[in-house]
This record gives sequence, C-alpha cells and structure tokens, in this order.
Amino acid sequence: MPNTNCTPVCTAPTFSAIATPVSCVNGVLQIDGKICISNVSANATKAGYSEGTVYSGPSYAAANNLPTGGCLVTNLPNPSVAKQYVIRVYASADCYNDVVVTLLPNTNCTPVCTAPTFSASATTVSCVNGVLQLDGKICISNVSANATKAGYSEGTVYSGPSYAAANNLPIGGCLVTNLPNPNVAKQYVVRVYASADCYNDVVVTLLPNTNCTPVCTAPTFSASATTVSCVNGVLQVDGKICISNVSANATKAGYSEGTVYSGPSYAVANNLPTGGCLVTNLPNPSVAKQYVIRVFASADCYNDVVVTLLPNTNCTPVCTAPTYSASATTVSCVNGVLQVDGKICISNVSANATKAGYSEGTVYSGQVMQQRIIYQQVDVW
Repeated sequence: MPNTNCTPVCTAPTFSAIATPVSCVNGVLQIDGKICISNVSANATKAGYSEGTVYSGPSYAAANNLPTGGCLVTNLPNPSVAKQYVIRVYASADCYNDVVVTLLPNTNCTPVCTAPTFSASATTVSCVNGVLQLDGKICISNVSANATKAGYSEGTVYSGPSYAAANNLPIGGCLVTNLPNPNVAKQYVVRVYASADCYNDVVVTLLPNTNCTPVCTAPTFSASATTVSCVNGVLQVDGKICISNVSANATKAGYSEGTVYSGPSYAVANNLPTGGCLVTNLPNPSVAKQYVIRVFASADCYNDVVVTLLPNTNCTPVCTAPTYSASATTVSCVNGVLQVDGKICISNVSANATKAGYSEGTVYSGQVMQQRIIYQQVDVW
C-alpha cells in the first residue's frame, strides 16, 4: 500500500510584532515609522511584511533573513489614518506565522517653542542746531541665545517680514536708525524669531521731539554812526555805520533805516566787513536819523543795535586871511610932463593868497575874487 500521509510537520514560528509611529522633531514629522519583531522562536528563518491584513509580501525564497536589529522597516511615512500591516515570519516555505499590526498616525506634532526674550526701545530723533534729524531708532538688547532673526512694523500687530524674509539679528542691535520725527507718538511692533513659528513680539513707542529749537548765543558787538565830514565848507557823502568788538560767533551783518530791522536776511546778508564798516557813503541827514544794525550768528540767532546818525550842521569855510604889503608909487615926470605910470604894488604875499584886485576909495568895490586892490588900503585874498 502507498504512504499517502507524508506531509511536513510544521511548527509555526512564534514572535511578537509592533508598529511604531513616526517621530516629531521641532514640529516636523519624520519619515521613521517602524515595524519590528521580537521574542522570535528559534525555528524562524526569514520574514516579510505587506500592507493590509492579508499577506502579499515576498515569498520565502525572496524574503529577507531575520533582521539583526529586529526591525523589518524603519522609514515608513506618517499615515493620515491608522494603517495595518501584516508580518509573516517563516520557518520554511510552507511553515510560517502571520501577525497583523497597526501603524497609528502621529497627530500631535507641534513645535516645542521657547519664545526668544529681548528688550526693545525706540529712540526719539535728535535735534542739531534747531533742525530735526532723520535718526529715530528701534533697537533690541538682552537678546536670548535662541533668537535668530528680527523684523518690525508700524502699529501694534506685526505685519513685517516673515521669518524667511527677515534680516539676521543686527550686529549693532538697531533694526532701523533713520526714522523720521512723528507728529504724535507712534507705535511699532518688534518681532524676534527663534524659528518660523516660534517668536516673540514687543511693542515700543516712538515719541516726537517737540523741543527742537536753536540754542542761540546772541553775538555781541559795539556799533557807531559817524557824521559826514566837511571839506572847505562842502558836506561830503561819507557818513559811516561801523561795528567793533564783535564776538567770535558772529558771521554776517546788515543794517536798515529806523529802529526795527528790515534789512537783508541771513541768507543774503554780507559777511562781516573786514574794516568794520557796513557802509561808508551815507549822505548828511537833515535831522538825526536812526539805523538798526543786525549781526547774525545764524539765521535765527542775532543781535540788533540802534545807532543815530547826527546831521553836520557846522560846515562853513574856514578862512585864514592872506597877508601882504601894499604900496602906491607916484607918477613920474619927464621933461615937465606927468607920465601915466602911477603904480599900486604888493609884496610879502602869504602862500594862501590866490588872486588880487583894487578899487578907488576906502571901501572895496572891485570884482570879487578877481581883482581887489584899494587905493590907500589894499586887500588881497
């Protein structure tokens, strides 16, 4: 009789199986889902796995030997929902054991954020000689080690650059150094990033500079008005207004008639005069005339002084009468005939004499400044 009952005696291998969900690193799901076996019986030789609950993985011939570390796969992605896998451990081609495991999704992968810490300040614009500068600043300090980038925006809700577009932390600590002076207090929000989703916001207020006025040290000086001169009884056009003892901060000067300055502005005023006189050709006024002199240190910093130009009311010729000797010579007689040769002569004439004339009598009646010689009394000038 034939033996019809000769089949292998299969002792199915035993083992434990587990599916480990993917891990999370800084909020990022990793591709490291695992299917591993342990407590494998001694008769096990190979193993395989496939998705689902019915094994469709490699046959015994194509299956891998038992893994040294126990894991059949270590790079499974995170499933959106629970996903089953069937693991087959072989003792031989026809002797094996299947176990189903479930790979659960990692649904709790959020970044572990330790928000960076820092101090923030807003510095009001400066004032230079009464001019507001464009140097308002927003700066950060005491920044924690985990901070990487920073940005700012107007308002109290951040609308500045994203992490990708933000600048690295500033070396000098200031995010901006050229803000203009605001009309009223203006708020800015400063964001310091540790990562794209990990940051800290701080609101600062930039106050307006409302006290920017020039610091004026008014220049000091003395001023004088010099009356016109008189030359030989003729009034000259040489009235002067001059300044002296001028302080070192003075730069320009001007003048105008009256007691309220209406002369050139700083922009068009002349530099300080080398000789000290602003004007040297004023005419003689009919009455006392006032002038105001302005000496500038800058456009908005100056000093005014009023002077009075007096009229010259004493301009008459100064006469030093010329001196001389005069003589009258009787006519001569030739052969009993009286000649027409009577003479009137002058001598010892002073240097300032210029012309001479004569007339009969004792009161001069000749031509003035042309001829002046009088019988018995001679005047010369």
